Amino acid sequence: MKKEDVLNLMTGLPPDLIEEADFDAPAKRRLPRVARAGLIAACLCLALVGTAFAAATVYRLTVQHHAYSDGQGDWFGYRVSGDVIRRPMDAFSPELRAAYEARGGEAYVGAGFDTQAEAQAFLGEAVPLIWPDHSIVPETGVRATLWALTGSGDDTIGPLKTIHIRPVSETKLEDNLSVSTSVYVYTENFPADREQIYGRYGNSPKDAELLGTYAMANGDVAELIAADDPPESGFGWGEFTCGGHFVHDGALYIVTLYSYYDIELDYQGEGCPQAVREHVLSQLYRVLDSYPAE
Repeated sequence: MKKEDVLNLMTGLPPDLIEEADFDAPAKRRLPRVARAGLIAACLCLALVGTAFAAATVYRLTVQHHAYSDGQGDWFGYRVSGDVIRRPMDAFSPELRAAYEARGGEAYVGAGFDTQAEAQAFLGEAVPLIWPDHSIVPETGVRATLWALTGSGDDTIGPLKTIHIRPVSETKLEDNLSVSTSVYVYTENFPADREQIYGRYGNSPKDAELLGTYAMANGDVAELIAADDPPESGFGWGEFTCGGHFVHDGALYIVTLYSYYDIELDYQGEGCPQAVREHVLSQLYRVLDSYPAE
């Protein structure tokens, strides 16, 4: 088991939210600060409100900053708690269930697909997902990761609990701006008394900036948040990250935009320029609004 798996088990973090050891990692971004920062996305703390199955059903999730220390150092991040739909196992395709049973006792197993339609067929038609408009976020290959653990600290490898659907890599929207989208689906084996459904930790403390809610075109509601990682020297490249989470039909959706900005030698401000922030937020709205209602 990876060090990150053990770490997340000790902290109560669902292990399906870390990078899988046996999968091809997304191409590294060209800024060395990104690698050094580690889990910049982990510092995006996203609260959300979503609508699922019926207009009267509203799922309210909360986000909390969380930090702790262990024998390996200090860890910073966030955790998301709230209600999602726990799907019965017979809602998933026979192929998915067979792949999980054939995993050989491992904590997780993954499968790759060339198209979103193939990933949907593997998941099962009874668990429909929605995808952003391909004219805005071009379609890429998809990874599905099936997880046995919840990260509660006393788990044993047993029934399938969580399914993570994500693209094989970030998608470039324009120069210095990329997007990553993910979906988390929970099974009936995910503990009914467990409120935490998502979280992430890294060794670099980041302050998240809550930006309020955004009413999406499909009727869902996302809560927006941002984090800025300016260059330490006062000039050079920085990274501004913003994202939104929403619940649709009981599944958790995550949309994150990564933007890089260049601080000129004569720039007198601190952090991301306002024009860059406004542009990235406008592109986040555009991606969120591209999700269909069904």
